[in-house]
Amino acid sequence: MKRKSKSANWAEKRRRRQRAGLARLNASARGQSARPRGVPIRGPQARPGLTAAWSPPPDQPQVDRRIIILGILMVGLFLVLGGRLWQLQFFQGEEYRNLSEENRLRLVRLRAPRGNIRDRTKSLLATVRPSFNLVLENPARGLEPAELELLSAIVGISPEALAGARAPVPYEQAVLKRDLTPEELVRIEEGQMELGAVGISAEPVREYPNGAVLGHVLGYIREISREELKSRRELGYRSGDWMGKDGVESVCE
Repeated sequence: MKRKSKSANWAEKRRRRQRAGLARLNASARGQSARPRGVPIRGPQARPGLTAAWSPPPDQPQVDRRIIILGILMVGLFLVLGGRLWQLQFFQGEEYRNLSEENRLRLVRLRAPRGNIRDRTKSLLATVRPSFNLVLENPARGLEPAELELLSAIVGISPEALAGARAPVPYEQAVLKRDLTPEELVRIEEGQMELGAVGISAEPVREYPNGAVLGHVLGYIREISREELKSRRELGYRSGDWMGKDGVESVCE
């Protein structure tokens, strides 16, 4: 009888331990155990076929899905920017470098001075002198009404004529008036703060010390015409160039 009572007590304790183990398993399934999911239970509470469910402990931070999506988007953005930078540097670098140079530099054509003409006694018959012209730096921009009124008062040209000035070649300077007087030069230089769109350019012009006395021999020079430009364009002539029209000026052109 004593053996039976001892075995019964031992069996009862075993059943209690099993019930306590099941209670702990149920508690772990509700997030109160740190045992990984699917790991078999070992120890006094182990039973065949029973595994413990796992959930992170309350003090362990969980990774939010929004943080993962944000990280993926940021990585993709940096990849796109890096790819675009690589394309601009290696594939289109030369093209954009040329464009920047064209925006930074402007080619200005300078008219070459014509040679002197002398007679057999070495007397000067034709020479050149410097001429200062009023030019519009950027014809595409044009002039403001206040600038037109001020320039008209200085050079004596109507605002309508100044506004209608055009460059012979696109993107080059447009000449508003040639051969300015010293007084006009001084007034234009004084008004540079109000006349920022215009400037002064110097070019050589023909001068005949004897006037028109030898005009029938020396001839004259004039701006090239459309017909002459068609036949001389291959020689380097451009619209707005001056050339000899008659006499020695035409022969020595």
